[in-house]
Amino acid sequence: MLDLRRLGPGSRDPVSLVWAIEKWLSMHNTSPMTGAVLAHRYLTENFALRHLIETYEAQLSEKRTTEGRRAGVSKTCISPPLSELSDE
Repeated sequence: MLDLRRLGPGSRDPVSLVWAIEKWLSMHNTSPMTGAVLAHRYLTENFALRHLIETYEAQLSEKRTTEGRRAGVSKTCISPPLSELSDE
C-alpha cells in the first residue's frame, strides 16, 4: 500500500497529495490507504473537507498567536506540541 507519511515534507495532508494518488491509481485498482478494490478510479475534490481543514488551521494559528502575545512571546517562537509532530 502507498504510505502517504513517507512522501516528503508537507505530506501529512492526503487531500493535497493528488499527484501521488493519481500515480497510484494509474497502476492499481485498489485504495492506496485500505487496499480495498475501488468501484472506479475517478478523483473528486472534497471542497467541504478542504474548507474545514483550512478553517481549523486558521483558528489554530490565531489561537497560538493570541497565546504567544499573552505570554510575551513572538509568534515565530511558538512550536506545536510534540504530539502534533509525530507521524502517528
